[in-house]
Amino acid sequence: MVIFFSACSSNQVTVETPNQVVVIFNHPKNQAYFKLPSGGSVGNNNEKYISYINKDFIKTHYLPTNNIDTLIIPSNNHKYTELCHRYKGIEDIIFLLKAGDTINISYNNNNYPILHSSLSQKLTKQYNIHTILYPKKSKWNFNGLTLIKNTWFLNLYRYKIKEPELFNTVFKKFYTDYINIDSLCHSIIPDNIYASKTLDSLYNNDLICNDYYNFFKTKIKKDSVSLNHFMKNNFSYLNVNRDSAYNYFLKKFNDSLIYSLTYHNLVESYYFLESEKDNVKQIKESNSMFLDTRTVFENIIINNEIPPKTKQILLNECLKRIIKYFSGDDIKLYLNKYLDITKDTLYVNKIKEENNLDFTNTNQLKIKSLNGETTTLDKVIQAHKGKVIYIDFWASWCAPCRAAMPFAKELRNDYKNKDVVFIYLAKNDTEQPWKQATEKEGLTNNCENYIITNSKNSKVLQELQITTIPRYLLFDKDGTLAHKNAPGPEDKVIRQEIDKLLAKTI
Repeated sequence: MVIFFSACSSNQVTVETPNQVVVIFNHPKNQAYFKLPSGGSVGNNNEKYISYINKDFIKTHYLPTNNIDTLIIPSNNHKYTELCHRYKGIEDIIFLLKAGDTINISYNNNNYPILHSSLSQKLTKQYNIHTILYPKKSKWNFNGLTLIKNTWFLNLYRYKIKEPELFNTVFKKFYTDYINIDSLCHSIIPDNIYASKTLDSLYNNDLICNDYYNFFKTKIKKDSVSLNHFMKNNFSYLNVNRDSAYNYFLKKFNDSLIYSLTYHNLVESYYFLESEKDNVKQIKESNSMFLDTRTVFENIIINNEIPPKTKQILLNECLKRIIKYFSGDDIKLYLNKYLDITKDTLYVNKIKEENNLDFTNTNQLKIKSLNGETTTLDKVIQAHKGKVIYIDFWASWCAPCRAAMPFAKELRNDYKNKDVVFIYLAKNDTEQPWKQATEKEGLTNNCENYIITNSKNSKVLQELQITTIPRYLLFDKDGTLAHKNAPGPEDKVIRQEIDKLLAKTI
């Protein structure tokens, strides 16, 4: 069975096989983030908020973009498949969908997803059981557990309790975002009891089937255990006995569950436990700090208590971070190790394609335009000889890069009819998010836009020491690098530097 995505002009889609689920999004809403009362936001502006497990048991993310958007996912010969729909950037809602069903998703006034089954009204009610079990009584229409697990709200609470002076000065402007975590926790307890009793009532009255009853009963129990642990450990999820946690996960590991999204979430939780082992060091760079995921990868390889398919899921998690933080040589090494263990050539090739991993000639900075044409940075600079060139290294996922874009637009407008070329190079990015961010930031006019296809092993980037972004370069009319670390577009000095180079004759 092949998974595919397509835009659809009608709500009517024919399901050709029961070994799939068709999901139709009707006027999907932006669920990437929640705007806080203070004016800030929590969530991820670029995140694909739909997730499921594909036929290769890989957790896959999807972003519906059209007014009517259709997603077809495999049920992998199971009676049900799980789909996670993130709500307003921070709350994950997992739906249990019947194989062979076509489901229309619409949205209520709060942008909360409402599902409609094409098979039966009973399934429609079961799909929307969240709205019955978890009425939105908590602040800002969220599930209470979602709020207490969010780092932003938790840290605000801790500052107010432990460092009130700091809270009343530095964090005063965020007071409207504050949540009393203690009171919220105590309100969740009766909410869970209500959910459990309501679920029992629905089941006893034959309004939900045994599968849904067991699925949500397990969820409610897990939520209660998580809440109790949180409250007993002084509002922290970190105070956990490692040995007992390892034993807990190892008992839960079961390769027959690899097509379950809930199981993948469990395995991902174990990944973070592996990341806390004593031999996993933190690596510090100029403006970032991250864990040495290479060591996590090695630790997982030698752990014979982890079943093979579950181990592959964990190694996938490691690869994502190795690709993000480490060099091309490291990436190539660990992709080969992964291939030796899993024999999964298709996945490795897919990873290379998605992350623009080009391990060939590294003497040039290879780039690709929005229409797919490939070239090098040297050729682009030579093509604009006689003009000042301002280069902006950025990425769709980089918050500081995106924050500078309004200033970048003003800068481009100021030099619109002058001999200045603005070039934007996406570093360590993937194509779909890059293209979406390019459109959103207006980087299609009065500038040139490319994605770097050999970010991880380009000697050009190494020589320029471009390890973090945003980063800016300024070339004179001869095509010579005039400023290796030029001011950003928000800095008034950049105009002075550009004007100096414009006044210079060749």
